[in-house]
Order: sequence, then C-alpha cells, then structure tokens
Amino acid sequence: MQSVINKILAPYSELSKIFPPDIDLRAIKQEIRNAVKHALEGIAPVEKPYLINICGLPASGKSCLCKAFKTVHKEILYISFDALMEDLPTYLSEHVKDRQRSFERWELPARFIGYQLLKQAVKHKLPILFEHSNATPYHIELYEKIKQAGYTVDIRYINADLELVLPRLEKRERYFSAQNTRARASALQEILPVLEKNADHFSILRPWRDS
Repeated sequence: MQSVINKILAPYSELSKIFPPDIDLRAIKQEIRNAVKHALEGIAPVEKPYLINICGLPASGKSCLCKAFKTVHKEILYISFDALMEDLPTYLSEHVKDRQRSFERWELPARFIGYQLLKQAVKHKLPILFEHSNATPYHIELYEKIKQAGYTVDIRYINADLELVLPRLEKRERYFSAQNTRARASALQEILPVLEKNADHFSILRPWRDS
C-alpha cells in the first residue's frame, strides 16, 4: 500500500521536508500527534473491515455528509485531510490571517498525515469513512490494495456539477481554487467509471443545495 501512496505523493517522500520552513517543528509534530489521537478516539478493529468513501468535487457537500454520518456512527474512523488540517492550531492561526496562503502551506502536510493514517487503519482492520474527491487515477490501485487487505470498499459519489460548486467555493471559509476544481471535474469523468466497476458497492448521491 505504501508504494501506491508514494506514487500519489510524488515527488515528495518525507513529511519533515515539506513543512513550511518557518514553523516550530517540535510543536507541529505534537499537534499532528494530537490530531491523529483525536481521530482515533473510540475506534476499534472489526472482524469484517470496510471502507466507505465519500467523493465528489470540492464544495459538493462531502464534509457535511461525512460529519453527519460520523455523528450517528461513532465507531467509524473518519479520515479527512481537511479535517486533519483544521485540527492543527498552527494552521488555524494562519487561516485567520490569510485563508489561501494557509491552505497552500498546509494542504500537502495534511495529505501526508491522512494517507499514513489510512495505511495504519487498514493494517489494524479499523472501519473507515474516507472523505476524498478521488480525482487521482492512483486511487484505483489504492482501493484494490485495500480490498486485498480484506476490506469491503463502498464508494459514494456526490453528483454536483461545476455550476453548483464554483459559487460555493467563493463563499466558504476553506480555500480551494476554481482552476483546480475544474481539473478535478475532468479527472473524475475518466476515473469514476473504473471505480464504479471495481468497488464492492457504488452509489450516486444528490448534492445538498442552498436554500
């Protein structure tokens, strides 16, 4: 599984080398430990492990759906790169000053943390709720590795188009660029049919809409 994660994160290979250069390294490592500990609270291995992936474009409602699901199913490990990032006090303090710059500084470290947490969760047979757009072809291989580890993979795609999500991105607190959102939309068109074919379960969800 690590070999696939390496492909996803390439050319970066070490978390310590991608931190912003001006941070307190000891302090941020403790923040990361605290964030991971927080995510793992109350989670235990299961006899028949499963992974539920909620995917779709940024601002499609993935986080809202996942948080609602986690509220009901407290026994599941919720892995969200954004949620991990937002559990770091250093990121939050920077976000108040500049939401775009803070995202650009901390998005990659959060991805490193999230994928390592995912790998450890699979190793220990934890039930997983994985929030990720799936806009990378390497996730096809990633889910196959997870299935080979004995997991059932259930992919749930939120079918929200660019016309719906782009205006939301301009309004929401967490930054993500319109350009990258369009790129993800294009990638998903190619990747989703393969994910649908390979997943144990695949479903399409309606996006939530503003009132």
